[in-house]
Amino acid sequence: MNKIYLIGLLLILSRCGKDIPAPTYLHIDEFTLEQNLDVNYGQLTHGFLDVYVYIDGQNFGVFPVPCVIPLNLEGVHNLQLMPAVRTNGQSGAKTRYPFVEHHIETVNFVRLDTLHIQPKTKYYSTTQVWYEDFEDAAMQIESTNFSTIEMIKSSDPSILTPRNGNFFGYVLLNSEATVWDANTTADWNLSPNRPAYIEIDFYNTNPIQTGIRALGPLGLNTWPHVLIVPQKPEEIVWKKMYIDIQPFIAASGVGSSFKLMLSSIITENNPSPFVAIDNIKLVYRN
Repeated sequence: MNKIYLIGLLLILSRCGKDIPAPTYLHIDEFTLEQNLDVNYGQLTHGFLDVYVYIDGQNFGVFPVPCVIPLNLEGVHNLQLMPAVRTNGQSGAKTRYPFVEHHIETVNFVRLDTLHIQPKTKYYSTTQVWYEDFEDAAMQIESTNFSTIEMIKSSDPSILTPRNGNFFGYVLLNSEATVWDANTTADWNLSPNRPAYIEIDFYNTNPIQTGIRALGPLGLNTWPHVLIVPQKPEEIVWKKMYIDIQPFIAASGVGSSFKLMLSSIITENNPSPFVAIDNIKLVYRN
């Protein structure tokens, strides 16, 4: 009896398998960030590690790039790819980046074939960008009175290869210079109802604290937001982080002005407390 049941089950599964149509495969490469001549943004670096996939307006999910996605589709469809960032460096906080365009094209899916897409994006023309890429003569980041060391601008490859361009800024902490604390020289009046992010490229063996300082009706408030953890010396590379500062702008009160802040305090038993940054940006909309 059990043998007859097993044979019948196999026949049913075999028949069901024949009813399942062959998939088509969507291969999505990493994003290319292109120039937008309407936006002054400095060096082009990005960290779009994930993509939201929409087909004919339907959300098919978010995937790390590059990726291959099997789909039960064929024929002509509208494909929309939205660059996503890992907000505040959290892998579980994948967010559509609000300042760049979506990749949109009409595609033709053929079953059992692989469709290769090389997505491109650029900043929206309405995006405002302040940046420090260390390429100009004067730096736009200055140490505060709390700091015991100054940031140095360098292009020396024996110290570090720049992230992009020719220069970077670095701080080499030691037992006598244990604290680096800095602000941007510029400040901004930012809308509490508009998105605002910090973009920063970093290379560090010591923690970096990022955030904003708000000067408003209640005085000076510091919002230390995201701690960039140190990298292991044997694994260290240039990385990029996207930091959402809009909640802190909204909490600072009407009429406040804002500076970006960066700091690093030497940690115990750290033989090489090194911090380098490049291409730091404030990205926002008025």
